[in-house]
Amino acid sequence: MSHNFDMANAENMREYDNGESKKLSGPSFWSTVLDVLFGADKVDKKTKVELSDVAKALSKSDFGGYVNSFTLKASPEFARFFYDIYEKIHTVQLFFNKFPLEKSYQKIVDKMMSERQRKILEELSEDSLFEKAHNTKYADLSKEVKALVSEFHKEFSGERAVNINGLYNALCVLRSFCTFDYYALLKKFAPDFREMDFSKKPHFFRVWGIYLTESIADFDSRQKAVLNVKDWDSAIDFINSATDVKIIDHAVWNKIILLLTAHAQPPVFEYICKLTSKNPAFSVKSSDFNNKIVEKYVKEVDERTVAQMQGIYEAQRIAVIRTDVKRMFPNGFQSTLRNYVPDLNELFKQKSLDGYTYCDPLSYLEVFLQKYALEDMSAISAELNVYGKSIDKEFISDLLNGCKKLCDYESKITELDGRLNPQLAQGYRFHSFLSQKLVKESELKAVKTQLDLVNAEAMKIMKGAQALLVELGAMFQRLQKDCRNDPHSIISNWNEIENRSQSSIYERLGRICEAISRMQKLLGNFIS
Repeated sequence: MSHNFDMANAENMREYDNGESKKLSGPSFWSTVLDVLFGADKVDKKTKVELSDVAKALSKSDFGGYVNSFTLKASPEFARFFYDIYEKIHTVQLFFNKFPLEKSYQKIVDKMMSERQRKILEELSEDSLFEKAHNTKYADLSKEVKALVSEFHKEFSGERAVNINGLYNALCVLRSFCTFDYYALLKKFAPDFREMDFSKKPHFFRVWGIYLTESIADFDSRQKAVLNVKDWDSAIDFINSATDVKIIDHAVWNKIILLLTAHAQPPVFEYICKLTSKNPAFSVKSSDFNNKIVEKYVKEVDERTVAQMQGIYEAQRIAVIRTDVKRMFPNGFQSTLRNYVPDLNELFKQKSLDGYTYCDPLSYLEVFLQKYALEDMSAISAELNVYGKSIDKEFISDLLNGCKKLCDYESKITELDGRLNPQLAQGYRFHSFLSQKLVKESELKAVKTQLDLVNAEAMKIMKGAQALLVELGAMFQRLQKDCRNDPHSIISNWNEIENRSQSSIYERLGRICEAISRMQKLLGNFIS
């Protein structure tokens, strides 16, 4: 190649008659170099000119010795630059190899939040909220929690959020820069170099630049990201505080920053990539880190708080239901449901299905209807119809029809439960499906559709009964008041009916009103 270069140079010289040699106008020195290296047939004239300008600019920088402009081989001096960086930051590389940055962002936020925010988080903790829930109504507790969450959000002022996000992104940049594969790059210059062995500097050989382009571009991208960070003190302080041993000294890192800055203007590494890739348009963009951990952290606090409040609500709801059930059925109750029961629900859950959702409220309603609708309510409405002298005959007729309709809901519950008998088609389908180890997606969808319909029907029964209970409750309350009012507006002979009744008609009506009210409240815990 040296010989070819001499020949190319000779073409620019002409021997004059007087024996003097003069250089004629023609291609520049750098253009000739590129011509020899790449061949006139491989690089067009415009590219040649642009690459010669790049080579010239690199040679004029303080780091022109990194790559030989004739051979495009990277020099040992170039390798020593990376060796020196590697020696200074290898402890940081080891740190990040073990430090799960993505999982540790909470530590960064915790470190930089205000004391008031820490206090609020304590008040929003699960233990604190459940302790408050013992002595606070849910509505009042919910209002207090909303105020605390709002204050927590406001404490993350714009500046505080910017600083926290900035610190996290600086750590991402630092990790990116320090975990660059320095060893793989240096191994090309010194095959005998052992990873993180800094006992003595290895002997570096020259390496063809074309084999380094990708690695140099990668490094340059990370270097540019480092130089874009304005505050490195916080990042260095954080990683040094994360362990008992100092990871890197501020002074050492500042020297690295100065060294990188010197290589950024002019863009030494980008020049080298342009030459080694034979592409004057080659450019390197900075690595981009724009994580917003404050927003992520706040969202997690919100979701955790909501989940805890839902847990408190559910716990209080269950406690209320237990109390309501105890009041409704002080002597306990025995449901006659045999198939719409929770026995199969665990198997349904194993296949990601909800199962029979309304087993408990449907059984409560069933027992209520059997005890009150079929007995007390029907009996007293029949007595009023037979022995009462109606002032408002339409009222008594509506009462009788309402009680009959309410009794019909008991039949609907029985019918729904009966269809789920495993000996019948729908019940058999569910039992057969649950016994299968492998389930096709089409079967899963079909069963889910059927299950949703069954639960929807159960809900429809409860809502229908609830709406009717509202009407009947109001009617029985009117009857109880009319019993004591004078003059009467519904029945005129209450005294006669009272004498025929085995117990006080007024108290009987009161027990029915109370039972209806309790059943409405009990069902209200399940009906949205």
